[in-house]
Amino acid sequence: MRHILSILFVLTLCITVAAKPKSCTVYMFGVGVSFTDSIAYLTEVHPVTPVYIETSTGFLYDRSLYALQLRNLLEEKYNLPNTTCVVFFGKSKKKMERKREKVRQGYLDSESFTIMRMPKELFTFFPEEWESHEPTNPFEEQ
Repeated sequence: MRHILSILFVLTLCITVAAKPKSCTVYMFGVGVSFTDSIAYLTEVHPVTPVYIETSTGFLYDRSLYALQLRNLLEEKYNLPNTTCVVFFGKSKKKMERKREKVRQGYLDSESFTIMRMPKELFTFFPEEWESHEPTNPFEEQ
């Protein structure tokens, strides 16, 4: 049993080390909601390129920065501090449009939110510059 666990640990470590970021195009949309307001802000689905995705897990690097782009717009343009923003992404535009419709329908069904559509002219995500997230030694001279 110990040998099996050791082998699984080594395989997991190898997969984690082998995961490399891959540059690609994804389709993305965002939702912003302030709990002090009854409006949900919903962006359109649009392509963003280049973004960096981890090849083994499909994890979008710096996805919090994409949510921050939407949050900053809502704070500056609509004076909505502390807005909670979520970003949805995928490689298929059709799937993202279906996902957006499902999210929109969820807000319509709740009846406590009004949906404000944010067209591409008002807001589009821009690509974030990817930086390596490799651990560094702070004591190493550069």
